[in-house]
Amino acid sequence: MVIDKETYKLPNKNYHKQEYTKKQIVIGHTGRKEMFHYSAWKNRHNGEYKKTTAYTIDKDGTIYEHYDPKYYSDFIPLHDMAPFTIPITLTNVGWVKKDDINDRYYDWLGHNYILEGNDIVTKKWRNKEHWMKYPSKQLISLKNLTDKLCNDFEIKNDCIGHTIFNEDVDIYEGITFKSNYYQEATDISPAFNMDLFKTKV
Repeated sequence: MVIDKETYKLPNKNYHKQEYTKKQIVIGHTGRKEMFHYSAWKNRHNGEYKKTTAYTIDKDGTIYEHYDPKYYSDFIPLHDMAPFTIPITLTNVGWVKKDDINDRYYDWLGHNYILEGNDIVTKKWRNKEHWMKYPSKQLISLKNLTDKLCNDFEIKNDCIGHTIFNEDVDIYEGITFKSNYYQEATDISPAFNMDLFKTKV
C-alpha cells in the first residue's frame, strides 16, 4: 500500500501535535469534489483551522496523509474523544439534489453532474434523498488503511456497522463514522457499502 505523505501535508498549526493512545478510527467525507477541502483547511481561521483529518482517500483510491496519525485534530470537536481518534476523510460530495427537468444533479455548492443510475444511491435519510456513491477503489484503499492503522495503533479491528447516531459511541473501540457522533451529520452517507466494508474488516 502506497501512502502519499508529501503532496497534501498540513502545517503544524492545522492539528494538535500531542500524542494520545488511539481507541477509534472515525470516517467521514469531504462534501467537496476532488481535493478542494485541503485548501479550505489551510485558509480558514487565519491558517489555524484544526477540524482536519489525518488522511484523505481520493476517488481513485489514492491515500494522502496530512499529518502523522499519532497526533490529533478537532474533527469531532464537541467530544472528549478527539485526541483518541484517527480521522479519515473520503472524497465525496455527499448528497445531491435531482433536477428532473434538466436531468442533472446538483451538490450543495451548485456544481452540476450528469450521473448514471449506478453513480447514485436513492434513499431518504436525514432530510436528503440522493447520495453520490463511494467508488470501490476508494473502499478497498479504506479497508487497507484501516487494517494498517488498527495494527499499528492496536485499535480493535471492528466496525460499528451503521451510520445512526449513537449516544454511547464515545465508549466504542474500533471503526466508527462521523454520523455516529452527530445527528445532523450526513457522512458517512447511505451510499457507503457497509456490508462490503464490514466483511473486509
